[in-house]
Amino acid sequence: AGFSPRVADIGHDLLMTHNRFYLFLLTTLTTIFLLAYVYRTQHQAYVDLVLDGDTFLAHYNGSQITVQLAGADAPEIHKGPDGSGEPYAWEAKAFLEYLILQKNVWIEPLDSSNPDDYKGRKLCWVSVDGKSVNGTLVGAGLARFYGTAEGKQRLALLQLESDAKAKALGIWSIQPAAYRSSNLP
Repeated sequence: AGFSPRVADIGHDLLMTHNRFYLFLLTTLTTIFLLAYVYRTQHQAYVDLVLDGDTFLAHYNGSQITVQLAGADAPEIHKGPDGSGEPYAWEAKAFLEYLILQKNVWIEPLDSSNPDDYKGRKLCWVSVDGKSVNGTLVGAGLARFYGTAEGKQRLALLQLESDAKAKALGIWSIQPAAYRSSNLP
């Protein structure tokens, strides 16, 4: 009560055809998803104006957008006891200008489904000349890690912040109360 050799061959051929089809489908979908991942959200923009140490205006796709560096929080320019800014606010702004002003940068929204923060700014990873602007500011002690990063980016920013603290760079060279005690550990 077994299959005849002819029926078994047909079944085997049918199974192999299905396997090849599924392999082709899997390969095609994997390629599409990988390409979508690589090219998903990274775009070139031209920086027109730096607003403060972690925010800038850029031209992208024919319109002007406001970009907030993801994972980095620089001292505020118009805060502080006398309204002249938190310590290192102006240094952070000047450093960001040095890095990106009037240059083409690559921006990658933190979350393509909801890229804006509560102020309507685009939360982005930004790079110029192949280097992370977000990480450069944190590593220089001109911004602290801000919990919008995940995975490898989170670990990298935490390490950069730890190194800046150990070297007492920028905001880490002063007492936390002089900077923003409610936000520091």
